[in-house]
Amino acid sequence: MAKKATARKSAAKKSTARKGKKLLTKADVMRKCKQLNNWGKWGKNDELGVLNYITPEDIANAAKLVRKGKVFRLGLELDENGPQRGLFGGRWNPMHQMLATGTDAVQGIQEPLAGMRYADDAINLPTQAATQWDALAHVFTEDKMWNGYDATLVDVRGAHKNGIENFADKMVGRGVLLDVARYKGKKRLADGYEITIKDLENTAKKQGVEVRRGDFVIFNTGQMADCLDRGDWGGYAGGDDCAKDGVYEFFLCAPPLVITRGTGSPINPQAIK
Repeated sequence: MAKKATARKSAAKKSTARKGKKLLTKADVMRKCKQLNNWGKWGKNDELGVLNYITPEDIANAAKLVRKGKVFRLGLELDENGPQRGLFGGRWNPMHQMLATGTDAVQGIQEPLAGMRYADDAINLPTQAATQWDALAHVFTEDKMWNGYDATLVDVRGAHKNGIENFADKMVGRGVLLDVARYKGKKRLADGYEITIKDLENTAKKQGVEVRRGDFVIFNTGQMADCLDRGDWGGYAGGDDCAKDGVYEFFLCAPPLVITRGTGSPINPQAIK
């Protein structure tokens, strides 16, 4: 009973602390949108945004980071156990359906195909169901999207500007892991913890890694690993190898699927050292 009472007091203190914080408002968001606006920086027809920073030289240099041939998969599994709970647009977890199976084959159902036997399947998923890239058409600032394009350019046929297909040959380069959770001495940061610029700068300093223009920066909060371990996606993987060898930079390859006029795409990023 004493342990339960202590836990309740601790939770109450955290709740009180959260209540004492100033909540983010729409005015705060709009002010930051104006402050950080890059629209027009690369011309009125641009659909790449900061990906313009990545040069062929950057990619060639990133390829030199492959020294051991170690590959780390960063994507979530596409199955019914994913993180979706219908919060955004009624999204669902991926559904996997078999179209042809080995049982079909042994029952002779496929015999009309000149003896060829096979398995085939299909998946049904929102493009932002798991590990994914967002296209620049995914989010609007009031009635505009990236570069000032009108939000109505995304219609039932998809994104006629800023579609994910524009990223199809762009998402490769130098990756950098900033393991904020490890820097803080924790396996997982608390839900809602605000990662500050100071946190990122101090993490990079401790790791001895420099973040450069055009890098793909990955933050480890420990939360995804915790959710996977618990089998609970109520809130929203890891840096052990980087901590062992002290190397927090790698070649990152993470192209989207070429979904014409898509607002996003599932991906399975590969960190290669």
